[in-house]
Amino acid sequence: MLPLRDAVALSLGLEPASVSLEHRDFALRLKLAVAHFRARRLLRVNMQERAAQPALSLVWVPHFAAWARQRPKWSLPPEMAAIAQARLSASDGGSDAAQRRALRARNWQEAMRAMADELHQRDLAAGEWCSLTEMARRLALEAARHNIHGARGELSEGNILRAALSGGQWQRPATARQARAAKKAKTPNQERRPARPAGATTRAKPRN
Repeated sequence: MLPLRDAVALSLGLEPASVSLEHRDFALRLKLAVAHFRARRLLRVNMQERAAQPALSLVWVPHFAAWARQRPKWSLPPEMAAIAQARLSASDGGSDAAQRRALRARNWQEAMRAMADELHQRDLAAGEWCSLTEMARRLALEAARHNIHGARGELSEGNILRAALSGGQWQRPATARQARAAKKAKTPNQERRPARPAGATTRAKPRN
C-alpha cells in the first residue's frame, strides 16, 4: 500500500520523495486520481477514511496499477504495467461467471453474494484477504460495472454491507483445505458396530 501521490509518481517512473506539483504530468495525473478517489472509483485501504487530503490516503498498489492501466492516455513503467496486467487478468477470470450468476439471481442481494464468492476465490488465488467492509466497497464497483441496481437506484457499499453481507448473510466459500478438514471432522474414527438383533444375548467371556 502507498499514499495516492506516491503511486501516481511511480506510474510515471518518478521518485515519490523528489517529485512536486511543478512536474506537469505528475500534477495532471494526480488531479485525475484524486477525482476518481473522491468518486470512489479507487479502492482505499481504510474504507471508513475520509481524508482531508486524498493525495495522502493509502491505496492498494495492484488496484491502483489496474486502474492506471485502464487510463487510455497513460503509459506505465514496465514494473507497474506487469502488476496491472496480473491484476486485470485475475479479475477477468471470474467476471463472466459472476455476471451470469448475478443475472440468474432472484434479487440484487443474491447477485451481490454470487459476486462476493467470485471475488473471494480470486483473492485466495492471489494470496489476498479482505474484510466485509472492503468486500462491500468492491461489490459496489462491480454493481455499477454490471448495471445492477436496487429498488432505489445505484447500490452503495453501505446498502450492500447491511442487506447482503453482514450478519451471516454471506458465508465465504470454503477452501479445499477447509472442506477436507470439515469432511474429516464428520468422519467417525472407528466404524460403528452393527446393531445387535432383537433377543440376542451377549456371550460371556471365558475366565482363565
